[in-house]
Amino acid sequence: MIAKTAIVIAHRLSTVHKADQIIVMNDGRVAEAGTLVHMTLSCSRKVYINDYTMPNLNNFMTKKTLYDLMVDHQDKIAKLQFYDMADQYFLTIGDWSMSLSESNATELFSIFKDDEQATFSTFNQRTSLIVTQKKNPK
Repeated sequence: MIAKTAIVIAHRLSTVHKADQIIVMNDGRVAEAGTLVHMTLSCSRKVYINDYTMPNLNNFMTKKTLYDLMVDHQDKIAKLQFYDMADQYFLTIGDWSMSLSESNATELFSIFKDDEQATFSTFNQRTSLIVTQKKNPK
């Protein structure tokens, strides 16, 4: 049998879960290398998303909290979307991000349901939210 090497560029771990070696690139450099088991145990998947978790916010996220975070991070756009690789939702504001539980994400979707500054979309059967701060929140 002839040995073959394949290079696959993927955005989902499910695409490369059977690979002998997975190499994570970040800013053009190798950030992590190993098998899926190694990467799962070392939580290196967080390299992909630049995850700075804040557990105290994850249990209490309101519209005001979100707008305050946008001010703190000097950005007028917040994105809430599901990342298949990490199997969870992430709130991203500029270069900052944090993971959110599915129930917390669902609560934010509900809070912003009728907000004129919110735009909803669906990708891979998951809801995403973009909030653009055009004016001061009420």
